[in-house]
Amino acid sequence: MRYRQAKALLEQRGWSGLSIGRYYESGGDIGAAVKTLAGWQASWGMRVASDPAQDDWGTASCAATDAIRFRHADLPGDAPLTEVPPLVLSALMRDADLAVGSGSWGSTSRRRPGMTATGSRTGSAS
Repeated sequence: MRYRQAKALLEQRGWSGLSIGRYYESGGDIGAAVKTLAGWQASWGMRVASDPAQDDWGTASCAATDAIRFRHADLPGDAPLTEVPPLVLSALMRDADLAVGSGSWGSTSRRRPGMTATGSRTGSAS
């Protein structure tokens, strides 16, 4: 997904920790967006998925996402989805859906040169 658009939307909705690419706070190409709601913390892993040379060596234009994990102070480790209250789960997943929708490569007719609609590079040998 287009990282800058998703980052802006998630920050407006109270998520923090978005620090991949040029948005370094802790540094690195891998990070997580984090939001706490009603005592539940959601952590959504992300990594830079675009070519550093095409991104001017630091400006993340494309991110790949990982699973969203839920934690609660009263539960050890990641909580199963069945333990997350429905309203909390719904609100956090709505944010994720909006971020993916706004940051989707398919949501625009403008694509970066050398990138396909899915964000992969064109012309590369497999």
